[in-house]
Amino acid sequence: MPAAKKKPADVEPADEPEVEILEAPLEAEGTPMGALQQYERNMKIVAAKIRRTPWSEIAKEHKLTKRRCQQIWDQWRAVNPTLRDHDPIEIVDELLYGYQATLEDLEATVQASDTDSPVRVAALNGKLRVFREMAELLQAIGVLPNDLGTLKVHVDGQVTAERVITVLEKFKVPEEIYDAMLAALGGPPTSLAELGTPGAN
Repeated sequence: MPAAKKKPADVEPADEPEVEILEAPLEAEGTPMGALQQYERNMKIVAAKIRRTPWSEIAKEHKLTKRRCQQIWDQWRAVNPTLRDHDPIEIVDELLYGYQATLEDLEATVQASDTDSPVRVAALNGKLRVFREMAELLQAIGVLPNDLGTLKVHVDGQVTAERVITVLEKFKVPEEIYDAMLAALGGPPTSLAELGTPGAN
């Protein structure tokens, strides 16, 4: 008997040409509508993959083969590397900028809300969470000590150093003594270290 023909529903979609658009085309005169539609479809495929949707479902939804969907995903990844390929310092900076922007948004919500309103209370709680997460990040990278109580020793030392420097400057002591005193105190206070001290020349 001759082999049974496949029903139309069972036929696997044909692959489209491997020319992909992974950046939105400019809306200039003469831009084909198909280009924008293809870009939007590709971004839907990428979003579905990020949500861990199975390839079989993605392919069925977009009427493509699984291989074609995987190629689109691979091409997108090639031009969108993950954060592990970035400079760690840049990643931390981006996180801190993000925290700062979130704080500004939350503060705007606080200012625009009525006193004791649920929205204002939620925004204030959100600010506290952001502050806590920022502190944890700064502790993790060594900017802040893990035990914030040790900051008191640092602050007290800064205050003592500033007072000693004031006395040294008042009595115009020689630079050799000035430098020796600073060295004994662990260096100039942060504010003076940034500006430069008389003994630094």
